[in-house]
Order: sequence, then C-alpha cells, then structure tokens
Amino acid sequence: AGGGGTTLSGNNIGGGGGGGGGAFATGTFTGLSPGNLITVTVGAGGSAGLPTTAPGNYSRVTDGVDTITANGGLSRANSNTGGIGGTASSGGIITASYAGGNGGNGSTGQNNDSGGGGGGSAYTTAIGGTGGNGGNSNNNGGAGGNGTGAGGNGAAADNNPTPQAGNAPGGGGGGRGEDNGTSASGANGQVILTWLFGTISPTVSIAIISGSNPS
Repeated sequence: AGGGGTTLSGNNIGGGGGGGGGAFATGTFTGLSPGNLITVTVGAGGSAGLPTTAPGNYSRVTDGVDTITANGGLSRANSNTGGIGGTASSGGIITASYAGGNGGNGSTGQNNDSGGGGGGSAYTTAIGGTGGNGGNSNNNGGAGGNGTGAGGNGAAADNNPTPQAGNAPGGGGGGRGEDNGTSASGANGQVILTWLFGTISPTVSIAIISGSNPS
C-alpha cells in the first residue's frame, strides 16, 4: 500500500512531501493439502502523515508456515521531505521483490512552494519510480512517480490544483502546497493469487483481511 503525503501545520512553510509507493513481492507455496488455510492481508493506503514506521501498511499472504510480504510505503509528520518507498523483502519462499519509489520532496524557500509527487508502487520486474520534487509554482506540483500504481501529483503552492491520491495498487499520495490544504492519501495494496493443481482439486480456505497490519 502507498503512504500518504506528509503533514504540515499552517501556511507559508513550504510544500508537503509525497508519500512512498508500496513494494512488490512474489513467491510460491508448495505442498498445500486439502483443508489448508491461506490468510490474505490487503494493506490499506495511508492518510496524510501515515504510516511513519516500517514496514508500513503491508500486504501479505501466509499459509501459517511460509509468508510473502510486500512492505508498504511510508510518510512523514510535519515534514517537507517525501516518504520512503516500501522496502523489498527477502528470504523464505520469496522469489522476487522490488522496492516502491520514494515520494518527492516539497519545495521550500521559494515564493510559491508546491508539493512533491507520490512515489510509484513497484513493478513486477523493477523498483517504482520516484515522485518529482515540488517547484516554485502556482500551476502544478511534482509529478507522481511511475509504477504499477502511479503516485499522485503534488499540489500547486496555492493548492489549485490540489494534491492527488495515489493510484491503485499502492501509489503514494501527493503532497500539499504551502498555502493551505491537506496532503493526499496513498492507494490500497493488492494481492493476486494464482492456483496450480492436478486433476484432484484440493479444498483450500482463504481468509481475506482488509486493512493494515492485523494482529
């Protein structure tokens, strides 16, 4: 899942940073038997300033023994700096993983400080694109980074246009402009399951959990 754009308090304090994009991870469960329970967690996109602690709002699949986790992108509280993209996972049954793109930084110290673009979520074969930094502009903010889910654009300094939410799956939200407003949210994550089985189809239960990091 993508992180939200960063929070800021007040006016004329620079543009907000974009949220980080979510990571990608894949792997293969083997030896499943009838009655196996597979639990799926779909990470929720972060609101402005959230989440701030790794691994972010991750998406995960587990059979109780093996686990595949795609870490979520991060945000920052009271900061012009963009959030870090979700980090790549490794170990266990994970066969490939790529990091999400970092959010772009909000502009500071100029006449019209615009917000940074959100980071793109990772591709299935490469890291997500970094969001563009905000500039000195009342027309636009930093562009969202490319990815499986593109990051949202940052806001112009006067918040017209407003910051854009990250695109599903997992794009980071755009940062607010210096004059007013709230940074945009990141997009929810995504889990795709592909089944391979023989002539006798096993009965496998799947529990779907929406939301981030359930206990």
